[in-house]
Amino acid sequence: MDLIRELTADGSFDGKAVVRFCKAFSVGDDIRIGSECLPMLRQQSDNSVCLSLADFIAPEKGPEDYAGVFALSAGHFLTDEATCRRADGDEYGALLRQTLADRLAEAASEWLHMEVRRRLWGYASQEDLDDEALLRGGYAGIRPAVGYPMLPDQTLIHNLARLIPLDDIGVGLTENGAMTPTSSVCGLYIGNPSARYFMVGAIGADQVKDYASRRGIGEERMREILRI
Repeated sequence: MDLIRELTADGSFDGKAVVRFCKAFSVGDDIRIGSECLPMLRQQSDNSVCLSLADFIAPEKGPEDYAGVFALSAGHFLTDEATCRRADGDEYGALLRQTLADRLAEAASEWLHMEVRRRLWGYASQEDLDDEALLRGGYAGIRPAVGYPMLPDQTLIHNLARLIPLDDIGVGLTENGAMTPTSSVCGLYIGNPSARYFMVGAIGADQVKDYASRRGIGEERMREILRI
């Protein structure tokens, strides 16, 4: 803890975030949010229920629904410090700073989601959970992040970037959808109380073909993106 205080005492936590809420609906396994179409993957397993994130968004002709898009970064200063340390040969100091930046980004993501539920979106304005309940994810709604097991297609971040101004928070994107600085998170807010986290896991060739078609990307390239 003393090291964390030392590294952040000079105001080096420079977190910034952007959030937008849009009307949303699902069409099959696609989520339409704002002006963007986000094709989703579906679990393929022996389980009786094979989930897709699209399941948690109202269908096109159903009741009006919304979803959120967010991005945040907590790593500009510490990442720059890590780069300088590494250039000076201080690999340990660089690792400490980069690790702290990553943890701060995750902590900021948790805090921002709480603000969204209670105040910004306000669908759970009466929420009153202790730390243990928060760590268990005992709240309503989820925040699937791009590149994580529910949204393994990292390149979808380019679709989200057309909905929120990443430049305003100093975040850049590589061609493959990696965020810079690396201590950054981008994803969706889904308020459906039935929504829960899951892993897409292994998918079959049939879904790869279908998903590549919906994404407008060749199958071979899609396999590279999904690392399968």
